[in-house]
Amino acid sequence: MVVVDLGMPAVRPFRALRPVPSRVALEQLVCFADAADDAVEAAARADPRHLSRFSQPTSPSAQPGRSFLLLDMVRAGVVQRDAQPSLTVVRTTRGGEEHTHLYGAIDVEEGFAAAATSSNTPAGDVVVVPVVVRFVDKKKRIVKAIEAETDREPDASFSLGGAQIEAWIVDDDSAAARIASLLEAATLSLDDKSGARWGALVAAGAAQTVACFGLAPDGDDVAPISGLAMLALKGPLASA
Repeated sequence: MVVVDLGMPAVRPFRALRPVPSRVALEQLVCFADAADDAVEAAARADPRHLSRFSQPTSPSAQPGRSFLLLDMVRAGVVQRDAQPSLTVVRTTRGGEEHTHLYGAIDVEEGFAAAATSSNTPAGDVVVVPVVVRFVDKKKRIVKAIEAETDREPDASFSLGGAQIEAWIVDDDSAAARIASLLEAATLSLDDKSGARWGALVAAGAAQTVACFGLAPDGDDVAPISGLAMLALKGPLASA
C-alpha cells in the first residue's frame, strides 16, 4: 500500500450531518465506500434517498441542486446535524473479526497535494465519503482513548454488507479533545486510494474534510462508510 505522509495537520470534532436511526434504517441510506456499483444502484432503487448519489462525480452546475436534495432530507428530519462538534467511533464486525475506526475532521493542506493523485472531479458542497488516514500508535494510547468511548450502548447499530456496524457519537469536549490531540501528535499517512479525493478537495479550496482514522500498518481492508458522518463545506447545508 502506497501512503502519503500528512505531517501534522489539525484534527478536530465537527458538527456532522448524519441519518437519524429513529427515522430511517441506516442500512437503507449508507454503504461501504468500496461497494460495487451494482450494489449501490440496487440500494438507490430501493430507496431514492440513498446517500451514495451525493458521493458520485457531478458537474459544478448540478452540485447546488444535489445539495438542496440533502437539505430537504434535513428538513424532513431524516438527516440531522449534530448540535455539538463530535467525533464518531465505528466498530465493524465481520467474520468474527472486529475493526474500530474513528471519523473526524482533518485540515486539507495544499502542501500535501503534490504527493496525492490529482483529480478534475469537483469536490462538491458536502463530504460524504471520508478519506482514509492511517496512524502509528506504538504505545496504544490512541486505541485506548478511542475504545474507552465504546464502554456504553452504541448510538446506532445496524447490518451492512454482511457486517455488523456499531457507532458511538463522542461529543464530550474533553474526550474528543484528548483523542484529537493524540492523533495530531501521531504519524499520519493518507491511504493511496484516497489520493484523488484529497486532490479534488485541495483544488476546490476546501479547508477541511472527513477522515476515517485507522491503525497503520493495520492489514485490514475495512472501507469507510459513505454517508454515516458527513461534513457540509459550504452552501445552505453549512448553516442548516
